[in-house]
Amino acid sequence: MSVLLRAHTSAAFLALAVLLLAADTARATVTIQWVPVHNAGNAPDANGKGAVATNYAISKYEITNAQYVEFLNAKDATGANLLELYSPEMSAFQPSGGIEFTPGNPVGSKYSIKAGRANRAVMYTSYYASLRFANWIHNGQGSGSTETGAYELFGGGVAVVPTNSHTIFRNPGAKVYLPTENEWYKAAYYKGGSTNAGYWSYATQSNTQPTSAPAPGTANPTNSANYYYDDNITGNGINEGYAVTQFQLINNAVDHLTDVGAYDQSPSAYGTFDQNGSAYEWVEDNVSADYRRLRGGAWAVTADRLISSDYVDDVPEGRTRYYGFRLASVPEPGAIATLLLAAAAMLKRRARRIAA
Repeated sequence: MSVLLRAHTSAAFLALAVLLLAADTARATVTIQWVPVHNAGNAPDANGKGAVATNYAISKYEITNAQYVEFLNAKDATGANLLELYSPEMSAFQPSGGIEFTPGNPVGSKYSIKAGRANRAVMYTSYYASLRFANWIHNGQGSGSTETGAYELFGGGVAVVPTNSHTIFRNPGAKVYLPTENEWYKAAYYKGGSTNAGYWSYATQSNTQPTSAPAPGTANPTNSANYYYDDNITGNGINEGYAVTQFQLINNAVDHLTDVGAYDQSPSAYGTFDQNGSAYEWVEDNVSADYRRLRGGAWAVTADRLISSDYVDDVPEGRTRYYGFRLASVPEPGAIATLLLAAAAMLKRRARRIAA
């Protein structure tokens, strides 16, 4: 190969790399803030939870209504809702719903955010909807597939429940996905700093029950969360009096959710927010053929559901006023773009040397 041809080949590769990166960036409308979770190979707690062999990243906040609306308009542009990515309760349920569906809107904008709820955790998401969102993010958003990527979901893109529902596992090359229970648990409760640092009882870096109070928790800002405080004393808790019965929840017009990160002085040791309270969050593990796990407690459950030893198992089709999710990643998605740019810069320098 001649010097000139080698230079042209390198330049062509550089141009292609830059175009691919630009195209990927152009179609990516959802930005997720990631926090690194280090101390790979950490010990588990006394119950055998939290050990993770590798470093990884996890989303700083729960997935929000604003992020989920982008997903809905991209992957259910006509509003047919074949995969049941949208639940009518996202609009109908006043205390925690945050997304409207308007059939008469133009294609690609059938879904919109309820006023004031853009940055609140999306609720009524099933396990399968969470996996499909993860695939979409993994695949670069836009027209990216919901049925392949981090997870292979068999059913031709029209089966709400994948035909391989009992055997869905993370693909080896997955970049963005639901955290495993151990990954979620470590990010929430591990003290960090070393591989034998130990665990907190709550995701607010505390062994003491967080305070239930309006954000940011003025009485106890470094240990507060959004959950139902049941002490039969009026005015002592954020969702007090509204979590007793389904009837009360449906017929009370007060909004009980807060923006993600609103308790801004009560993070986990790694810097995540709302892993206690706000939403129960799906984790990746198959508890059994028929059940998947959720962790962390929610806005309308009591304090005993926040402690590290507690969890909920439900069918993967389950979706309630409590259910949301966050994502994890290895490596951080931004690192892929950084590596591509670095490679492109190296090729550019190489092309200049050859040309010289």
